[in-house]
Amino acid sequence: MEGKLIYRGKEIKFNLTYKKVRRIYLRIKYPDKIFITCSRRVPLNDIYSFLERKGDWILKGLERYEKMPHFEETLKNFDDGEELLLLGKMLKIQNVASQKFFIDFDDQFLYIHRSDKRGIKKRFEEWQREFGKVVINELTKQNFKKFEKLDFKICFPSVTLKSMKARWGSCNYKKGEIKINKVLMKVEKPLIDFVLCHEIAHLVYPCHDKNFYNLLTAILPDWRERKKVLNFKYFTLLED
Repeated sequence: MEGKLIYRGKEIKFNLTYKKVRRIYLRIKYPDKIFITCSRRVPLNDIYSFLERKGDWILKGLERYEKMPHFEETLKNFDDGEELLLLGKMLKIQNVASQKFFIDFDDQFLYIHRSDKRGIKKRFEEWQREFGKVVINELTKQNFKKFEKLDFKICFPSVTLKSMKARWGSCNYKKGEIKINKVLMKVEKPLIDFVLCHEIAHLVYPCHDKNFYNLLTAILPDWRERKKVLNFKYFTLLED
């Protein structure tokens, strides 16, 4: 069911789904979709009252989203001049004639060395996967050493890149497994370091308690600043 509410002169559209839940749940799917979940027993008037109470929070969230950077990648046909985001830099594609296929990059260009376009998409995706593995393994080793210096007896985790819709990473402390959102290959390495340190810290303290945050601060004193940059500058990547 779809509905709308006029709040402070602005239209808030929402999608209502009935489920067997005890509370009214609200979720914003940016840029402008509001999802409400509640029991069929909840009167429609109560739902509108709930939205009015949350009105300022909803408008603030939507306005904040509009101010966030939105990265317009144009990579489609692998032609010269198309752009993609890699480790915090928007790089232009530059094709280079070569009998051997390989990819490298600098601060401005991503060079695709190739003889023709046959199988280019598959080859590029294979390069992306391998590049991601190299980067994440390198950064995991570097950050894990910080925990070793504090003499925490934890095993080196298994770290994999995965597609994730609403989070940057996750940790299964019982299995020693960490999953990192693959879109993080688009952001600067110091921001990837923050996510890795956050997840590795969960191997020591599974919950977000005082001990966890004290440890994270000891490992990465400026983690709060890095988190703010990641969640503001790159939040829209989670919506891809």
